[in-house]
Amino acid sequence: MATVNVRVDDALKHDVERVLEDIGLSLSSAISIYFKQIVRENGVPFLLKASNPPLKPTPEFAAVLEETEADIAHKRNLSSAFTENELFNHLKTLRK
Repeated sequence: MATVNVRVDDALKHDVERVLEDIGLSLSSAISIYFKQIVRENGVPFLLKASNPPLKPTPEFAAVLEETEADIAHKRNLSSAFTENELFNHLKTLRK
């Protein structure tokens, strides 16, 4: 049997132990379950992601945006606005 030492915030440890006590698990048992799930899933058993990942356009899209912003600033290549129906009809013709 191996020993694992982990440093965590005291308040976090207390909160985790309180929750685990409510469901009848020790901290050691919960960590063992977590490790077994990592092996079973071949990775962390839940999704890890940034809470607000930054939006980053592709290089191609960024170039189009830059060109469009320059056109707008210089009042170039601007067409009149479509109505909603005109837009959908135009888009349908592009599919053919």
